[in-house]
Amino acid sequence: MKIFAQVFAILLAVFATGAYAGGPFSICNDAAKTPVKYSGAGVVNLNYDLGTLGTRSKAQADAIVAASVALWTNVGTSSVTLGRGPDLPVDVTTANLATYNSTSDGLNPVIYDTDGSIIDFFFGVGAKNSTVGFAGSSFFLSPTCRYTEGRAVVSGFLNNSDTTLSIVIAHEIGHLIGMDHSQLNAIQGIALSGNRPLMYPIASRNTMTLHEDDEAAVSALYPDATLNTVYGEISGNFVLADGITPVKGANLWATEISTNKVYSIVSDFREQNTGFFRLLLPAGAYNLRAGTISTTFTGGSSVGPYSANATDLSFQPPLYNAGVAMPNVTLGNAVPTVFNMIAGCAATLTFRIDGTGTIGGNCSGNGVLLTVGRAGTGVGTVTSNPAGINCGGTCSNIFSSGSNVALTAVPDPNSTFTGWSGGGCSGTGICNVSMSSAQSVTATFAALPEPFPTNCVVPAGWTTPPAAFAGWSVATDRKRTGTCSLKSNPMPSTGVDGNFNRAQIQITGAYDAGTLSFYYNVSSEASFDCLRFMVDGNPRAELGSCAGSGGSGASGNISTWTLVTIPITAGPHIFTWSYEKDFTIEDGADAAWIDDVVLPPIAMPGVLQLSSATLTVPENIGTANLLVTRTGGTSGAVSVNYATGSGTAISGIDFTNSSGTLNWASGDNSSKPIAIPISNDLLPEGSETFNVTISSPVGATLGTPTTAIVTITDNDFVPDPPVIGVGNAGNGQAIINFTAPGSDGGSPITGYTATCNVGGFTGTGTISPIVVNGLTNGVNYSCSVTATNAIGTSIASDAVPVTPSDMAPVALLGVSSRKVHGAAGPRDLTLNISPLPADPIKVEPRTSSSGHLIVFAFSGPVTSAGTPALLDSGGSPFGQATATFSSNEVRVTLTGVTDNRRARVTLTGVNGTTNAATNVGFLIGDVGNTRMVTAGDIAALRARVGAEVTLGTNYLFDLNLSGDISAADVSAAKSRAGLVLLP
Repeated sequence: MKIFAQVFAILLAVFATGAYAGGPFSICNDAAKTPVKYSGAGVVNLNYDLGTLGTRSKAQADAIVAASVALWTNVGTSSVTLGRGPDLPVDVTTANLATYNSTSDGLNPVIYDTDGSIIDFFFGVGAKNSTVGFAGSSFFLSPTCRYTEGRAVVSGFLNNSDTTLSIVIAHEIGHLIGMDHSQLNAIQGIALSGNRPLMYPIASRNTMTLHEDDEAAVSALYPDATLNTVYGEISGNFVLADGITPVKGANLWATEISTNKVYSIVSDFREQNTGFFRLLLPAGAYNLRAGTISTTFTGGSSVGPYSANATDLSFQPPLYNAGVAMPNVTLGNAVPTVFNMIAGCAATLTFRIDGTGTIGGNCSGNGVLLTVGRAGTGVGTVTSNPAGINCGGTCSNIFSSGSNVALTAVPDPNSTFTGWSGGGCSGTGICNVSMSSAQSVTATFAALPEPFPTNCVVPAGWTTPPAAFAGWSVATDRKRTGTCSLKSNPMPSTGVDGNFNRAQIQITGAYDAGTLSFYYNVSSEASFDCLRFMVDGNPRAELGSCAGSGGSGASGNISTWTLVTIPITAGPHIFTWSYEKDFTIEDGADAAWIDDVVLPPIAMPGVLQLSSATLTVPENIGTANLLVTRTGGTSGAVSVNYATGSGTAISGIDFTNSSGTLNWASGDNSSKPIAIPISNDLLPEGSETFNVTISSPVGATLGTPTTAIVTITDNDFVPDPPVIGVGNAGNGQAIINFTAPGSDGGSPITGYTATCNVGGFTGTGTISPIVVNGLTNGVNYSCSVTATNAIGTSIASDAVPVTPSDMAPVALLGVSSRKVHGAAGPRDLTLNISPLPADPIKVEPRTSSSGHLIVFAFSGPVTSAGTPALLDSGGSPFGQATATFSSNEVRVTLTGVTDNRRARVTLTGVNGTTNAATNVGFLIGDVGNTRMVTAGDIAALRARVGAEVTLGTNYLFDLNLSGDISAADVSAAKSRAGLVLLP
């Protein structure tokens, strides 16, 4: 069965309805008493009339309806969507009304009753004198019990303001989607002039916004996925003092204590005979009260399902006795019960008519209220982490006691955030509020200056062309950002320029290559009265086609701001905006608007300057590059001269004197380098300076700086001191361990000297350790190390104590990998002394086919070789290690070692007490010690083919131990190219 919901007639003083208010408009007959609404998320596409609305054009009527509809669709926690489908194909009148009064044609008409005749048709002759319109929806009771189609009729007969008409239409659209009346008035603290809910039965709202009660009600009927991030809910039953008998038809309302915001519902609003009620409430602290429905709200102004007639339950005992209303009841009576709401929570209660009751659920507890306010001339949003504050809409929330809430302020375009106050916060960063008690925080936003037109004044240089009929002026009726835009001035319909009048504004100038952009609005006769934009008198096609304006331009009702971006070539240009109309019909606002115009850069030759007033370079840099920049324009070719001058740095000794001219072509804004050669000498001389100056610009001006001081830092220093290690005692010896210094002073270290005092005994070497001989056993010496390079010798390292003894254990002096190279004999590769497995390794690049001989050298005669071991990188034994000794050496022979392997060789108990170890990698061909066989290794081998093994370190390149470096060694490396030493 299909039913058309009772029509809602809109009167000047009263919204006449058949609504069940304080809840959904219609209830299904199913067991759950489901509210009737549109299916799914609530998508309804409205079909606007093709006609006019009294004195208003179709475009103006469309705009009013669209603004009214937007009040409901802009509620962030509601999913309802009131879109715009195709317009009706005709102007609906009483003559064709039957065609568009159907409940099964798939249309949702919004009919413009331009003369009130349709109102009279439905409500009787003369109804148009007091009725603004009506709306309703049809629905099936079975099987879906959902609205299928809606209809609204708007009268243009009465001379109402746009605001009044919009509010009335919005009220009726609320009924169309299933919304009912709300009774929130002076009893709840809302005066008649205080903008009562939009769904109040009597027209008493004067702003185009929704009341918080309206937003909660539409969110309850059409909940969005974000509902639980804003609202909690309280539900229960309103009953007599016995706690059982339901009270049906009472008006219940919750008041937020700090903001006085109120939300209402009618008990048993779903006609379940239980006294059930449910309220959605944003975070806050609330009291709950109950009272009666006003006896004036019956029939078309009814509030709730039990107030349609004066004999309904809303006006009978216990709510009324002999026509006398019961006193308002507060939950908790003299000490009102306060209950906290948190987004996403659910509270349950029993509310008795005597004011007693209990509250359960998960909303109460140790919650603390945070309230956020916004101040200043600007606009912005404050959000919280954890979620709960999104102000704008939700400016208070209950958070866990003792928690920390981080507030972030984000200004809207054309506003700036200036700072926090309250809650212990200041500055413009994140506001961290400690919720030990209730807190109040204010975010202040300031409005930025108008971006365009600046200060709401026609920009300088913008003029009306002499041939134009009218110009353009600053307007505030439409703007994209800020408070104003530019709008075409009015013109008559009689053509004076051919068949067209033109309102024009233009700007003339010379520009660099770039883009021009602007946003526009148009409200005009479609296809004939048009906005055109011209560059140098040539119309641009970016605005679309307009038949009445030479084939280009925008026309009709374009109420959304549309962006146009146009590439502009360098040179002089005239930019013209022209609103052009023919000599017949006017429609819409008969105007065009532009806003946020961005012109291409004004053509300027630019400014030349050094990129910095100082530059510091090391002595060994080779070339110092100082940049000259061109900023502020690229029009035309420009140049500038440069020259160097001596300071404490001398031309020809420390740097090479340089001079010349730098050139830029038109359009070139790249930075140009001045390159000055720097000399790297071996004289320790400290930092020195010289200067570079630019002068004599051509085609441009000089900025600052024009002179730069270049500092050359000296790299000729003695090394830093070595880092001292352990000092080991020997028989008449001190064995001093150390590591290389952090800096070699800019020149390679040639050697180290260890000195032991008293007596100034020394020893020298190129690696650690160094042995100092000739010491007296039993004497305590203090030993240190210095490093030497081509500049000189470092200061001494820290000292370590050493007391030589004829009983001292031998100390390790060095480790090497020894290979025999044919007739050339044995050659040693020095390895690292490695106390720890993680210490660095040296790579042995020579063949391991005949085993490896690792030689440990000690500070004194070896009498016992100790126990050798061959371990992998994980510390596990592999292969075999055997040891022999003679004189001061222990020779460990390794077998079973494969190529591409890392190993650790240890000796334990040399002469019974001394331990020694080294880390070594085996990778044939890795002569560069990089843990990989690379192209560099192969190239180095090729360069040495035929060279003697006995020269320097050439023995490392004899990979196959043949005694000479040959192509066979190169082949051996090539076959392993890319091989990496395994862990």
